[in-house]
Formats: sequence, C-alpha cells, structure tokens
Amino acid sequence: MASRKLAVLLYVMAVCLFLLKVCFDHFSESSKGVSMSMGYINSEGQFVPQSSGYYGGNAQQSENFATLGSICLVGGVLSLIAGTACLISSFAGGTTERSYPHEVQWVYEGQPKDGWKCPECGAVNARYIGTCACGAERPPA
Repeated sequence: MASRKLAVLLYVMAVCLFLLKVCFDHFSESSKGVSMSMGYINSEGQFVPQSSGYYGGNAQQSENFATLGSICLVGGVLSLIAGTACLISSFAGGTTERSYPHEVQWVYEGQPKDGWKCPECGAVNARYIGTCACGAERPPA
C-alpha cells in the first residue's frame, strides 16, 4: 500500500515539475526582450533586413530560465518513471505482510508470540482459540 502512495506522490511531483517547466519557458521567452529587425525599405518597397535580434532583454537571465526548464523536464520524466516502477512493484505481490492475521509469529526458542502451544499434540493455536483441534483445552495462563 505504501508503494501506491509513493507512486501517487511521484506522479503529482512530475505534474508540478512539468508545470514549472512551462513557467520557466515563458519566463525565458519574456526575458529576451523585444524582437526587432533593423533595415531599410528598398526602391521596390520591400524591407531589407540588416540586423535582427532581441533588444532590451537579458540574455543571461533567459539562458538561466531555459536551463531551469530543462532540469524540470528531466526531473518530471524521472518522477514518472519512478512512480510507474513503484506502481508496478505494488501489484507484483512484493509485500511481506501476512495474509492471515491469526498465524502465529515465532520468536526465539520456539515460543509462540501471539498464540499458545497445545500440551498434548504440540499444535500451535491462535490466542483466541480455547480448544485445540485434538480436543485438549487451552491451559490457564
């Protein structure tokens, strides 16, 4: 059950990272500045560009946002992979929990932790059983 909760948490984290990537991509584009083309209009009325680029922006800040967006993308993909692995392992039966709560758990020296041993046949019975299958009564504690 814990694997499924972890898988959900990893999926939520992946969605958050993908949303952050979208935000960083937006900030990266908006921090470039205004796209402008410098040039002149020739005798036929056509625009002839001489230089173009982004003006009034911060190129370093734009690169930083693009890098953060890439990191978020990689983190989101890794979170999806890890979440899928957790989900698959939760269905693979890799649990160590007992399927029957009345099974006796043994501790050192062969003594039952959660039950009693029949004095006549040696069978181990759960603590809530008062009579063994062989007919012997549970000894008083």
